[in-house]
Amino acid sequence: MEELIKANCFVYYYYYDYYPRLLRECVDSPLLVYSKKPLFDWNNCRVISIIGTRQPSSRGIAFCEKLVDDLSYYNPVIVSGLA
Repeated sequence: MEELIKANCFVYYYYYDYYPRLLRECVDSPLLVYSKKPLFDWNNCRVISIIGTRQPSSRGIAFCEKLVDDLSYYNPVIVSGLA
């Protein structure tokens, strides 16, 4: 807990009201979600999940940068698995 507090992380438990509704519907949804920002109402946000690799190609990096830049107008929440 001390490390989470030092890192200014928010933790949301599966049964917590702010736990993302759509994530809860997944069969293998995590019991805890960590966030650098408070999740006041994720259920009404635009969310995009990015799944990638630890060793992306230069083409993959360029694609991701363009995608995020193009989507920035919509102010989405970007979710990463941080594999």
